[in-house]
Amino acid sequence: MTRKRKTKSNFNGNGHHYHGKDIDSMIYCAMARHLEHPSPDACLGTETHLFNVVLTAKSCKYTLDMGEELWLNMGRWSRLIKEYISKDSLETFLRCSKIIYRCEARQGATTEMKFIDPIRSEKKHRWGGCLMGITYRGEYDNHPTLTLYSRTTYMGYMGLLDAAIVHVLANMISDNHPEKISLRWHISSMQLHSFKSLPYMFTNELWYRCLNDWEKNRSIIPSLKPTWRECMRWYCRICEHFDAQGNAMMDTEKYGPLKRVKRRWLEHNNYLPMSVPSVLVNRLTFEKAQ
Repeated sequence: MTRKRKTKSNFNGNGHHYHGKDIDSMIYCAMARHLEHPSPDACLGTETHLFNVVLTAKSCKYTLDMGEELWLNMGRWSRLIKEYISKDSLETFLRCSKIIYRCEARQGATTEMKFIDPIRSEKKHRWGGCLMGITYRGEYDNHPTLTLYSRTTYMGYMGLLDAAIVHVLANMISDNHPEKISLRWHISSMQLHSFKSLPYMFTNELWYRCLNDWEKNRSIIPSLKPTWRECMRWYCRICEHFDAQGNAMMDTEKYGPLKRVKRRWLEHNNYLPMSVPSVLVNRLTFEKAQ
C-alpha cells in the first residue's frame, strides 16, 4: 500500500509576479515574498510552493558568488550545464540571438532554445526536467528580452544557478553588456526548501538576524508564516545538534544535503575554516555543454 504524503494546498488559480531592477534584486524580492507569504499554494514537509510565478528584471546584471552564497563549487555548475544544455542548440541560439541583437533581423524577431530533457527515474527527474526552454526577443525601441520557462525551481538554492544560465547567455549575446537585456521568468511551481535554502539565507544580514533572534525566542516559531516556520525548525535543529555535539555533528550526519548546510553554518560562525572557494558568476561558462 502506497503511503500518501501529507500536503496542504491553498491554490486559488491566481499567480504571483515579483520584479527587480536586476537579477540580484529580483531573486531577493522573490525569496522575501515567498518567506513572508501567509498561505503558500502548497505546503509539504520540507518545502512550500508558489504556483504560476512570473519573475521579471529590467537588467540581466548579476553578482552571485555560488561558493560564498550557496556553498556550491564549480563542479555543481558543470553538472547543471551537462544535464541541460546541448552544444549544437546553444551555438544556434547564440548565432540567431546575436543577429537579432544587432538589429539585423525584422522587428519582433524571436529565437528559442530547448533544454535537454533529462532521463527520468523514480529517484530523479520523475516529473521531468526543471528547465524547459528559453527565448530571445529583440526590440528596436525597447529592452530586448530573454524569457526563461521552468517547470519548477528551488528559490534560494538551485534557482540561483538557473538564473546564472540567463546571465551567461545575456553576456554572450550582448558582448558583456547584460544590463542591456531584460529577463522574464515563467515558473509553474516555485519551491523554497526548508533547509537547502539556509546557506543563502546565512549570507544575508537581515535574514540571518531573524534566524538568530527567533532561535533565541523559540516560543514564537509556531506563529510564524508557514515557510519561515519550517526554515526555523530546521535551523533550530542544526543549533541543537551543535549544542549537543559541537563540530562533531559533521561526523554523525549521514544525509549529504543536510551535512552541507551544517558545514556552511559552522563556517559562517567561524567554527571551521571556509572550504569552498569563491565562484563568481562572471567566471561561469558553457564549456561543459554536451
